[in-house]
Amino acid sequence: MKKAVMALLVVLVLLVSCASEEFTSEDASFREECLTNGDGWMKMSETIDGQITGPSCYGCMPNAKNHFCYFSDYESYRSTGENIEGAGEYSDEGSSTA
Repeated sequence: MKKAVMALLVVLVLLVSCASEEFTSEDASFREECLTNGDGWMKMSETIDGQITGPSCYGCMPNAKNHFCYFSDYESYRSTGENIEGAGEYSDEGSSTA
């Protein structure tokens, strides 16, 4: 009985430690905007102009050189118009339209 309880506690600790990333309503809005724009939503290192700039996170990848972890950074990028080339290249929704 004690072994079963200990095993259960170990499993619970592992589950809690693996589920430490929270998905907030802001993340949901970010994901929705990303996918609506035909961009890819995935977990990988934050990347700007092909250079890794931060740790792994869920975020938006509008092209092969950029992966944004923060909605504000993605919005700034989209507002510059730099994302036109390759937009939608990594869409989870299938092929994109131009």
